Amino acid sequence: MSTWRKWLGFPEACASMALAGMAAVLIPLASGAQGRYAAECFRLGVGIQAVAAGSCGATIPGNGTAFFWNPALAERAHPSAYFEEAGVFGSLNSSLARLRTAAVGLPLGRAGIVQVGYVHFAVEDIPRYPSLGESSFVERLADPTLRGGVEPDGWFEDGESALYWCYAHVFRLPLRLSWMAEELLLELPLGVSAKLLSHRLDAWRARGAGVDIGAALRLDLRQLWQGTWSGEFLLAWRVADVLGTRLRWNSGSVEQIRPAKSFGMAYAVSPVRSVRFLFVAEKDQDTASWPKFGTGLMTDRFELLAGRGPEGLNFGLLLGLGRLRIGYARQTTGLGPVERIGAEFLW
Repeated sequence: MSTWRKWLGFPEACASMALAGMAAVLIPLASGAQGRYAAECFRLGVGIQAVAAGSCGATIPGNGTAFFWNPALAERAHPSAYFEEAGVFGSLNSSLARLRTAAVGLPLGRAGIVQVGYVHFAVEDIPRYPSLGESSFVERLADPTLRGGVEPDGWFEDGESALYWCYAHVFRLPLRLSWMAEELLLELPLGVSAKLLSHRLDAWRARGAGVDIGAALRLDLRQLWQGTWSGEFLLAWRVADVLGTRLRWNSGSVEQIRPAKSFGMAYAVSPVRSVRFLFVAEKDQDTASWPKFGTGLMTDRFELLAGRGPEGLNFGLLLGLGRLRIGYARQTTGLGPVERIGAEFLW
């Protein structure tokens, strides 16, 4: 059974709302109008750890999806292979769409680290109903009585993908302070991600290229004082699509993805051996009110994370099984939950 047919078995209001929302985004593109919805699906984010901690991925260091959130923080990523599957707006077994992620991290020793990542969003079997114009199409999706029949005339697909090449390197800046016997070491991770974007919507195709940049400032407070709650402090900054990414459609239209800035801070502390706490807060440029924030309890065997994302509570769990880490995260969105499972193999 197709994804959309499964969803039509849900309460009609839920399916109609989701369909109408999808149509409102897709129709301006199909008609050749210049839009502003390019890569909107990627705003859901990727990564079990990043999403579970309130979608504060631009500030969480060392995770396997740093190429997507903040390339500077890839410098602490492990050499690993990462895979993730997400059910968008529904459970993993029955969802409106799928979001898949794959990545590999390749350390270069003192030269830094390279991450290569691929993200793919797909909606299969979007229904076609008889249309007398764009407004009629949206109305028919929102109101089942206007569709003229139970079965649609046909189906089409929507798919978006992004391929990333990320490089990160950390610069270490020793500072000599008069009241300290030893130098104070500051770390400045810098990173850049180049990406190729593609979008397929029925017979229409679009392609584009963009660049994300990131930077961070890290200070180990244990250099200043020794205490139970003395830990590591991080400031992070990211600009996605720093040059203003353009997607060009074969219909002749062009979509502009505007630069998006994020700023955040994190504090990691280990008051007990083998137990680590993480506190993180992040502010996106387009977040008008509360920033995102999250917290985590981490040990050698598991990580338990929770946080407030842009639209509600997120949470997740990671389990360590030797070189393999597996995890689950649930994310709150306006159209329903997004569930995801992931695995990372460390070599």
